[in-house]
Amino acid sequence: MKKKSVKILALLLSLVFVMGTAAVPVSAADEEVPEVSKIEKAFFDFTDDLVNGLVSAIAAIIPAPLEWISEADYKSEYVPTGTEKFLDAPATNAKWSLGYAQDSLLEGQNVLDKTHYVSGGIAVSPKYPEEIVDDSKVRVIAMNDGSGRGTVVFAVLDAYGLSNKDVREIRNRIDSFAQKNNIVSVNVAVLHQHSAVDTFGMNGDIIKAVFLNPAINLINAMFNREVFRPFNGKNEIFQNNLFNVTVDTIETAVAQMEPGKLMYGTVDVSEYLNDKRPPYALQNTLNRFRFVPDDENSEETWFSTSEIHCVGNGVQGTQITADYPYYMEKYVNDVAGANFMLLMGAELATGQRHEPFEKEIPEGMEGYMVLGEKLGERLVSITEEREVAPLLNITHKEVKFNIENQIILLAAKACLFENQAVINGGDVKVVSEIGYMELGTDLAVALVPGEIEASIAFGGALDKTNSWTGTDWIYDSMQKTVGDRELLVFGLCNDQVGYIVPTNDYMPMLWEDSKSIEFVSLGSQTAVVYIGEFNELVKSK
Repeated sequence: MKKKSVKILALLLSLVFVMGTAAVPVSAADEEVPEVSKIEKAFFDFTDDLVNGLVSAIAAIIPAPLEWISEADYKSEYVPTGTEKFLDAPATNAKWSLGYAQDSLLEGQNVLDKTHYVSGGIAVSPKYPEEIVDDSKVRVIAMNDGSGRGTVVFAVLDAYGLSNKDVREIRNRIDSFAQKNNIVSVNVAVLHQHSAVDTFGMNGDIIKAVFLNPAINLINAMFNREVFRPFNGKNEIFQNNLFNVTVDTIETAVAQMEPGKLMYGTVDVSEYLNDKRPPYALQNTLNRFRFVPDDENSEETWFSTSEIHCVGNGVQGTQITADYPYYMEKYVNDVAGANFMLLMGAELATGQRHEPFEKEIPEGMEGYMVLGEKLGERLVSITEEREVAPLLNITHKEVKFNIENQIILLAAKACLFENQAVINGGDVKVVSEIGYMELGTDLAVALVPGEIEASIAFGGALDKTNSWTGTDWIYDSMQKTVGDRELLVFGLCNDQVGYIVPTNDYMPMLWEDSKSIEFVSLGSQTAVVYIGEFNELVKSK
């Protein structure tokens, strides 16, 4: 039994190590789709089946975590109602109101005490934070269109990931306040920094998790309660503080709402962005909303989307930094005197490009710091804007994604991921949610619970000549589904379910050109489920 355990551990650690170190986009080239021979495809498809089969056999003998229940016994809670009625035009006397607030997630937390871990890339040896470079924050905007249908909140964390289960805990804690203040939608997104304190669970002491968590799962199941807490990268005190700070910041933002107008503009940032994997369908823009209060003495609030991964500090470091968004915010604060909040867009395989300013990086600064300033400059440079009519429609839907990827299943059973899962026969499904929002009469927003390939959203997916499977992606783009509205993506919003990849180009995990994206995807059908549910959600309104 001892030899068998060692072999299992060796296989798991090798697979997890590859997953953690290779799943981060660091470079790219604008190149044509490489040709792959049928023999190569057949070989790597076989290796993919082999790896999944071997890992599946290991996963089968590990007891499930206590929270995994039968799908029939599962009861949904804390999925927002949204604005129950969608309007086609602004209500009579409609007027935007917006409130902004932010707070530190690190204040009062001793994250250098060797009980916290750095997120972003799994390593066999624990990655304890050794230095804090800059602050990690939660930033919140609260919006209302004056129609009487309720307020919508977006909270964005400097964090690698947050499970939907934790998002619902935040909603639970603010539920009474939300009901009293007619808040119909609370959304929590992350900026996906690979150098933040781990709030997702995938980073921690892997040895402890692999050896002890199966036994802990078994003991907890025997007593039908949590006798022992499983080991992973999450620190319970830090997590509880994050929940409380986020709730307090939401309440502050709502209390500070004031009337004004909302403007929208875009700017190209393609020179600072790498896309490392075909079909290169990114928008290559920063999309900026600028709220201008009626009170001239009040500060403007800007919120923007970016497709650029927060991996400027690497994935195996021990520094805590919020990466380029921190320095982007600082530039906007200093130069424009505006509040600022950033959200991630469709960023499946993107990285930072520092080459345009590499020779200009001042001593004592890192590339991601200068990138933040450059992106801040671009945001400030926007002069062409249009006013967004005071109209906000939003809806949410709970969805369940099958865990096809056996490496993810094994890691989830070992409690490295703590997403809520339900069991139906031989299937294990992750409970998640999606959302759809309309701003004004010509903008649409997809709330995506992971990192989505841009072609699914905007079109341009690989055809059968160039895709891995030799088939077409047969589904309409999300942009086509929303019609004449311009589509935006708020990614990693209300969950982190990994990469969402078109099924026709879902590659074997060990194929070099896959860039290891499939290592951290739930499976080839995740995109199919997502696009089907999204289309249904949009058309239902």
